Amino acid sequence: MYKHKLQVYGEDLAVADISQASAVTGEAVIGGGTNGGLVVNVFAETAATVASTVTVAIEGSDSEDGSFSAVTSATLPAATFAAGDLIAQIPLPPDAPMWLKGKVTGNASASGTVCVTLGYLPR
Repeated sequence: MYKHKLQVYGEDLAVADISQASAVTGEAVIGGGTNGGLVVNVFAETAATVASTVTVAIEGSDSEDGSFSAVTSATLPAATFAAGDLIAQIPLPPDAPMWLKGKVTGNASASGTVCVTLGYLPR
């Protein structure tokens, strides 16, 4: 299991083309109440070139259709990634709201598609 990332499949927080400057917000997924057992992984869905201003924000709410507000965010490292590469891991606070969604903001200097998804942290 060395260097292996356990993913939660089929429940992506966002999938976005990072060459688009307008933010892409994903669907709400249950991810809170795990007391620090989950992390947010950002994978290259396709080959991707990340510019230094590509950001991923995680928003949360206590209900699926409630008002979502910022939980955490990260700027992705500028580099080139192959499809399937882990680009970044974003820790979730232990008191994250029950419902989470991702918001990806890219720019014209970047290319490719990223997948923002939950991952299990080994205990």
